[in-house]
Amino acid sequence: MRAKDIPKAKSVPVQESPAHGILSALNKEILDKLKCFFKAVPAITKHDRPFKDITWQCDLLKSLEFASFIAKATRQQQFTIFDDSKFLAVLSDGSTDSSFKEQEILYLRTSVMGKVETNIVLSMDRKLVALGAAVMMGAKSGVSARLKERAPWLISAHCHAHRLELAFKDTMKKFPVQKLETMLLNIYYLYRNSPLNRFRTLVEEYDTQYQDVTLHAEVRWLSRGIVLEKFVDLLPVIRDFIAQRKHADLYYVSDEKFALEAAFLADTTKHLDSLNLKLQGNNKLLPALVNNVSAFMEKLSLYQDQLGDNDFTHFPNLHSQVSQLRRTVMPMIEMVENPVNADMRDVSQHCESFGVSKEIFDKELIELRNNHALKQKHMDESMATFWMQYVPTTYSTVTLCAKKILTCFGSTYVCESGFSTMGVIKSRQQAPL
Repeated sequence: MRAKDIPKAKSVPVQESPAHGILSALNKEILDKLKCFFKAVPAITKHDRPFKDITWQCDLLKSLEFASFIAKATRQQQFTIFDDSKFLAVLSDGSTDSSFKEQEILYLRTSVMGKVETNIVLSMDRKLVALGAAVMMGAKSGVSARLKERAPWLISAHCHAHRLELAFKDTMKKFPVQKLETMLLNIYYLYRNSPLNRFRTLVEEYDTQYQDVTLHAEVRWLSRGIVLEKFVDLLPVIRDFIAQRKHADLYYVSDEKFALEAAFLADTTKHLDSLNLKLQGNNKLLPALVNNVSAFMEKLSLYQDQLGDNDFTHFPNLHSQVSQLRRTVMPMIEMVENPVNADMRDVSQHCESFGVSKEIFDKELIELRNNHALKQKHMDESMATFWMQYVPTTYSTVTLCAKKILTCFGSTYVCESGFSTMGVIKSRQQAPL
């Protein structure tokens, strides 16, 4: 079209234009192809792609439309399940891709049809929430506090794995390991900037388990223990390597105190890694996570006794957090885990925080504890199966408290694993699309 014809074309109504008449005569299949064509052409032109790419670009648009229909149907199915649930547990986390685009994952745990299930959804605001990030747990302006202003019955829980990480960092501030950490970094960079064949020759002479030195990654529950274990195993090789290179700045590595500190830190981190592995996995229920942490605390007491009169105190922040958990919801967790032997007086004190009547709760719990058939089922079945499938509706108040405990998220593992699965869409190749 020439420039002088543009004003004339604008003055003609769309319904009277020749183009409208031609398009109206086309069948739907050809019209859909033209729509894809006109949507794809700007992208092809903008990125200076060859015109033959128009075919796969049109296929991509069709696939996008098809995927949107699948997502819509899945979302509607999830909303139906959530509407049938009395309460939900919410878990959210965020991440950024290579172009610094924020991505958010939101998981919801429900208890319907006799099962405790975890699903993903776009957005939801319901009764029960479990928050994983420390910044969201603020007593005054955190997300947890703001939600409780609207719904006082909400139960917020900080991710157990994250709490363990924070407790570890706080403890290390009181333990003189800063010099050790700096030394480990210097040794690593010396190793990487030196001819690797010299170091490997020494490794072959000493016949060690590991072959090289690595650097830990800033991932919540990985790598630190492995790095320290490798370092302790390779310490004789590292000493000879540094002596040959004549680095006076690294003389500290020959000190026996340095070796003792590194060995102690490696052993301690190994125990932490073992606990971290137990806190990972899908469908980890809160009572099981609390049991793992409690068992670890008892192990620490044993380790402390074995160390004799050492002045080092293990994980005081973790200890205080577990104590706080015991004062608030631990009695109810113990009731869910073992309703037969739970201390009724201790459990009853927390009925109000769960939004149930103390009188009705006491009555139902007594009746449940004297039901021999349910006692046998409790011994034969798993904790979730027992409460979801075998406890009858006559114990609705006790079951309500149990389901609230069972639906709580104790860890952000599902979010972390979700972002790992989504790694392909956070790549440098995907970001420009």
